[in-house]
Amino acid sequence: MAKCVSWRYTPTPQHASHLPGECRECWEPCTEKVVKKRSRCAGCTKAIIACPDHRVRRALLSEENLDRETVEMLAQDQYPMIAVAAQQMLADRWGVQPHDPGSLPAPPGYEGIPFD
Repeated sequence: MAKCVSWRYTPTPQHASHLPGECRECWEPCTEKVVKKRSRCAGCTKAIIACPDHRVRRALLSEENLDRETVEMLAQDQYPMIAVAAQQMLADRWGVQPHDPGSLPAPPGYEGIPFD
């Protein structure tokens, strides 16, 4: 079984804006086991999604072969550029439209704004 090759974000108050690999206090190398066709474990993916630096979350969204669950979480991002790009990816890859019943809620601050 393959191992995760990602940096895992570990929040610390003094180190909120470092990029992966820049600081060993807020980013640690991970070696957890991963499922086939994945280079990152679920724990690292969730930690990256929780990272306060939008550049890190935007980089995640630009990766090839993201699974639907990850894109759905990014579609609810507080940073509008990420949320809209993820919603577009959901529409393009899986046919999920933001205005469909049962689709994802609008990102915070965008409730009631039509996407059409």
